[in-house]
Amino acid sequence: IQGPIRQLLKKDNLSPEVKEQLQMVNRNSIRLNRLVNNVNALSKIEAGKAQLSIRPSNLLLHLKQVTNSFLPLASSKSINFESDLNIPDEQYFYDPEHVETIVYNLLSNAFKFTNQGSVNLHAQISDHQLIINVIDTGIGIKQENQEKIFDRYERGSNERLTSDGLGLGLALTDELVKLHHGNIKLDSSEEGTTFIISLPIEKEYYSQKGYKIFQENNVEPMIVSSNAKMTKPAEQLHPDEPLILLVEDNPDMCIYLDNVFKEDYRILVAENGQLGWELAERYIPDLIISDLMMPIMDGNEFLKKIKEDSKTSHIPFIMLTANHLEEAKLASLKYGADDFMTKPFSESELQIKVQNQIKTRAQLLEKYHSGNGLDLHLDPLLKADQEFWNRLEEVIKANLSNVDFTSEEFAKSMLMSRMQLHRKLKAITNMSATSFIRTQRLKVAAKMMRENRLSVSEVAYSVGFSSPFYFSKCFKEMYHQAPKEYSR
Repeated sequence: IQGPIRQLLKKDNLSPEVKEQLQMVNRNSIRLNRLVNNVNALSKIEAGKAQLSIRPSNLLLHLKQVTNSFLPLASSKSINFESDLNIPDEQYFYDPEHVETIVYNLLSNAFKFTNQGSVNLHAQISDHQLIINVIDTGIGIKQENQEKIFDRYERGSNERLTSDGLGLGLALTDELVKLHHGNIKLDSSEEGTTFIISLPIEKEYYSQKGYKIFQENNVEPMIVSSNAKMTKPAEQLHPDEPLILLVEDNPDMCIYLDNVFKEDYRILVAENGQLGWELAERYIPDLIISDLMMPIMDGNEFLKKIKEDSKTSHIPFIMLTANHLEEAKLASLKYGADDFMTKPFSESELQIKVQNQIKTRAQLLEKYHSGNGLDLHLDPLLKADQEFWNRLEEVIKANLSNVDFTSEEFAKSMLMSRMQLHRKLKAITNMSATSFIRTQRLKVAAKMMRENRLSVSEVAYSVGFSSPFYFSKCFKEMYHQAPKEYSR
């Protein structure tokens, strides 16, 4: 995979979009290669066949390469990342590939469980040992999980906070440290976690242990760097197309989904459920596509907030996950997901599902506009909005004849801000609050004229119009007939 991709990336005539896609394939092929190497390394260690390739290497330069590869990730997550490398610029003897794996896994773990605050790496030489401290201000590791954190496939009780990894990284790190005859210590609390590594780095030490010493260093760094941006500014939005909110903590998946939908839809991107909730509440998107396993707030918790809040309960929600267990699907459907897809998924299938969800909502709008009065006959898809519609109906009925009933009073009665009510009504009726009030009054007026012999003026005043002339004008715009003609 990597060979052909790298050849293609050397071409000068690539469009920016194609180059971005190829870079994404290359990054993820490197990640896949690292994962396979981790599995193989653990298998070799378990079989007692793992060996160290001790060779001279510039430790300072090597650690700089590894730490620098995390700078884009730190920037995308707004984490303060500092590396203090108090190491002389000279050659030391160690296994470069294994030490890189140790440092990479510890930093990956630190960034994985830190969403605000800082990650720091301190490295120094003391008593012929390399001492590395990786310190984060993340969620910490519970006391009962600390003893088994180095067990293979162990991800702890906080596994819902991340979608990345299989629980191999720390297990392999522990085994590689032992293979070097080094030590690893853990200190963790709710304020964060510190891993302390000590490894021998002298030629004489490994010679005495019987290891073969290689005299050249031809190991290329396996560092993985991603420059993917996690946030698409709201200023890039255009008002014509439907708005989709993508909630996904993997930068490359965000880029991929953005490329799939950006030609036909406006796109907002959030990297976790909490940010997704803030954007959903603010912008009231037409549809949400969300990952299940995310930091800070996972997909199900995010989904539950969306469906339980009257401002957002109408928004179609498609859940994506790498979890193929039936229980995961049932849990999301229970919380109100409109659809569910497992990764890897068919791009065409997802596009069709998005089209169908948006088309269904458009049909609901059409059904609403063709209805009469306040008896809305809710569609099953809008059952989550039952409470909202009930309150809406009560408020409109109570103020039907109130000439001074404004959109501000309407929002206050609905326990929402004026803008929240506007966005909610716009999403489910395609009307502003003012237009919605006027439309409801006209629908009731039409019903009154069908059922009672009242004058136009009597009907106008009873449904809150201060002027029969203005009532007639609005009525004709909606029903394409003057009130007297309609009444006859």
